[in-house]
Amino acid sequence: METELNKKAVRTLYEHILNTRKFDDLEKVVSPDYLNAQGDKGIDGFAKSVMVFAHAFPDATWTIKEIIAEGNKVFVKHKVEGTHRGVFQNIAPTQKHIEGEGMAIYKLKARKIISHQVITNQLSFLQQLNVIHHTLWAPSSERVYFVDRFTMPQSSVQEFTEKMEVNRRLIRKLPGFIQDQILVREDNDGRTVILTIAAWDNQASLDNAKKIVQDEYKKSGFHPQEFYRKLHIQMERETFRCLTE
Repeated sequence: METELNKKAVRTLYEHILNTRKFDDLEKVVSPDYLNAQGDKGIDGFAKSVMVFAHAFPDATWTIKEIIAEGNKVFVKHKVEGTHRGVFQNIAPTQKHIEGEGMAIYKLKARKIISHQVITNQLSFLQQLNVIHHTLWAPSSERVYFVDRFTMPQSSVQEFTEKMEVNRRLIRKLPGFIQDQILVREDNDGRTVILTIAAWDNQASLDNAKKIVQDEYKKSGFHPQEFYRKLHIQMERETFRCLTE
């Protein structure tokens, strides 16, 4: 019974609040005890990112494709589409229509959301807004795209950038490397977000590059996880392929 009530609360979030812009009703499904990974708290903390997206994509609509509940967690696979009419992540309005699927995991207590995590295909999103150079996206069934996202305080940017450039000089010499691109923005909390995208001929060339980089780290005594902890850097990593017909 509790799992069904949790699912109902999440459905209300999508269908009643997000799609009809009734943000004043967030208190019905979001707990005052809400806390996310970025440190945003309470109903206002939850509302912050939602309002930013709704302002940038005023006609955005969400469609629930699948919803599963277990214990106090609700998993949602959703589709979102809308028109880019406002500034989003420092990207000026492009008037482009975007659509994409994502996943979200909600944790609830007393049928109200106390935390959540959204996973989206950021690479596809940036491509639809024409933020990423088209040369990175020449169709190929073999080509792979290695994407790292780093979120850090402003004080860490210089030291991180210096290390990043060392790595870029190394990988550019390796077999199978095609091109890389760096995207930088500031998030709502004033932290710097750096997205690195490297295109490789195929998975084998990427795997070989990973091994060479790791060997280089061992030789130099560099420990990435210690480096990230020292600079208070959060890192997320994904690998993509082009969808070709």
